[in-house]
Amino acid sequence: MSSPTHKGISASHGISFGKLFIIERQFGSIVKHETSSADAQVEIERFRDALYETKEELQNIKSDALKQTGLEHIYVLDTHIMILEDRMLVDETINIIKEQRCNAEWALKLAIDKLNNMFKNMEVDYFKLRKNDIEQVAGKVLKHLAGHSVDLFEGLEEGMIVVAHDLSPAETIRIKNRKVGGFITEVGGKTSHTSIFAISLGVPAVVGCKGMLEVVEPGDQAVLDGSDGIVVINPSPKQFDHYLRKQLREKYKIEQLQKHTVKEAISLDGKSVRLYANVESVDEYSEEILKKFGAEGVGLFRTEGIYVGAEELPSEEVHYQTYKQLTKIMGGRPVTIRTLDVGGDKLCDLIDIPSERNPAMGLRAIRYSFFNDELFKHQLRGILRASAHGEIRIMFPMISHLG
Repeated sequence: MSSPTHKGISASHGISFGKLFIIERQFGSIVKHETSSADAQVEIERFRDALYETKEELQNIKSDALKQTGLEHIYVLDTHIMILEDRMLVDETINIIKEQRCNAEWALKLAIDKLNNMFKNMEVDYFKLRKNDIEQVAGKVLKHLAGHSVDLFEGLEEGMIVVAHDLSPAETIRIKNRKVGGFITEVGGKTSHTSIFAISLGVPAVVGCKGMLEVVEPGDQAVLDGSDGIVVINPSPKQFDHYLRKQLREKYKIEQLQKHTVKEAISLDGKSVRLYANVESVDEYSEEILKKFGAEGVGLFRTEGIYVGAEELPSEEVHYQTYKQLTKIMGGRPVTIRTLDVGGDKLCDLIDIPSERNPAMGLRAIRYSFFNDELFKHQLRGILRASAHGEIRIMFPMISHLG
């Protein structure tokens, strides 16, 4: 007899088989407790302490992850740190504590509910996903308010398939070196950080699989079909055999495609298409990778990696040596270098960007470079000097028209 299948959103292709590792957050039901006027200040201090501890936790994870993961994952951590500093969240929670004379946990819940209602009515997927970010941050704050730490990954073994309502950036980074078999989440979409993370790890993932935690138990086995967005819990022998054959077919297809990566890319109507690489760090790029994937150049080199994790702002010489190394690796192929893109939800500990009501439209990207022209000149001089060693193009971030 076949086991029922569960449909979600295909987030990262591939098929895996394994034991499920279930992550359930047990913070308990949040109950309202009435407090006196004097106790309200105590609750406010508890809330501020929990915010500080959560921020410190995220910054420590970010520091540990700088040499292990891509910039996009670091930026999502920065987004969560910014949420902890958001005046709407912080001030609203404090106001509720004062007005309702209640405990910090209850006030935070009401503040989160209010923010979630704002995002719920927005049509754009990007803003809907921010609702998940807010809930993830709130979960960490509640953990610190409870005064205890929970190791969500105790017992996670290699090859296991992780099942969760959602995974925060901090959690996915902690999973990175554990060689999991894949991810299943109840929420999320193709652009959620869990999807991006799974693709970067090369493991299958299905997101938006509603009600999954209600139908799984510890010890369950599963087939995870990230290609079609399907999950089968405790598959029958017939189902197992079907997906095993499908896995072998996909593996063969990938092997055949890789044989053609070094050939010129030509469309069916005879148009030649150039394949360029997307690079975050010179260290991740090599002649071997270049040949394997047939890259004809670098279409985007994100220079934020030179700043992130550095102990001091990079000098002109640091920029020059980095770009020189990249152009030599490319062996004459074109390299497009994007100047520093920080601000909004992209932060750097070395760069002081003032808090703004709308960071996405504020002092960021090319605007910040014009604001700090000395930093900008160091980068431009490094690029110009490196151009003597190969073909370099410059991309400026956040340019919408020629003017």
